[in-house]
Amino acid sequence: MAANTERGLLPTLTNEDEYSPLLPNDAVWLPAIRTICQRHHIPTSGLKRTVLGTHVVFYVGDCIVKLYCRFWPEDYTAEMACLSNLSGLPIPQLVATGELEEWPYLIMTIVAGIPTGKVWHTLDVEQKTAIMRDLGSFVRELHSRPCIVELPSDWRGFLRARAVGLRAHHQLSDGGLSWVRDFVEPIFASTAQPVVLNCDLTCDHVLVVQSGEKWSFSGIIDFGDAMIGHPYYDFTAPLLDHAFGEPEVAHSLLIGYGQSVTKSLIQEVSRFIFVHRFWSLTDFSDESESIAPEVFLNRLWGRDSSR
Repeated sequence: MAANTERGLLPTLTNEDEYSPLLPNDAVWLPAIRTICQRHHIPTSGLKRTVLGTHVVFYVGDCIVKLYCRFWPEDYTAEMACLSNLSGLPIPQLVATGELEEWPYLIMTIVAGIPTGKVWHTLDVEQKTAIMRDLGSFVRELHSRPCIVELPSDWRGFLRARAVGLRAHHQLSDGGLSWVRDFVEPIFASTAQPVVLNCDLTCDHVLVVQSGEKWSFSGIIDFGDAMIGHPYYDFTAPLLDHAFGEPEVAHSLLIGYGQSVTKSLIQEVSRFIFVHRFWSLTDFSDESESIAPEVFLNRLWGRDSSR
């Protein structure tokens, strides 16, 4: 890591609440980003901000500078470990790493493409299913890589904590809580081999490129939430961000992963949806009433979910 001789370039924060209001303000971060670029002999002309996610990100030339809020060092550790160990995948390549005033940073290459969220609503089902098949193939390749020791790996403890918070997380009634608890129970007995999980394959992090009138999968960004765990956990984010209400698109993700879509497989994958950290049933409820878990799954997979 580069030696830290500069001081006073970053805000002095005492808690996480002080960070959020400052995050979108480019002027707060530019002195630090320019200093980081100078350290690594990167021209600072053309610095361009992207306000996306939790941390401070600037584009410069062919690279991205990502400055990690010091309150969440685990995000930096996870992303650095993944970029260091997952070469050959369509993800950013690590250029440099360092620390400035106890704020860690990474410099990485830019992956071609734009987030699917910018164009997904304009695509027909044929293009969506093709992109999801390719994403499924990417996830299969990611899961085939050796586990990374720096990533969180207490999968059982993670599941126990998620199970304890089911009612509050999904705002479940007594009947809904009973249904969800019974439904997810088999995941605790699973003996699947643990794999590297991205955990956050959302429409902000899945990238596509355009050729003529067609869009195709180009890569993935952001491994800050990566961990070691059951492979089916990684399906939740892409299913809910890209496929809810379009069962054919949902099925294509599993097909791309190399699976035959059966009712049994769909049930296994769906169990992990309810223990995922970053979504809840309330995200799919209207203002008048909450969505029942069974209704939610029917909308995701279709009423006849076996083939």
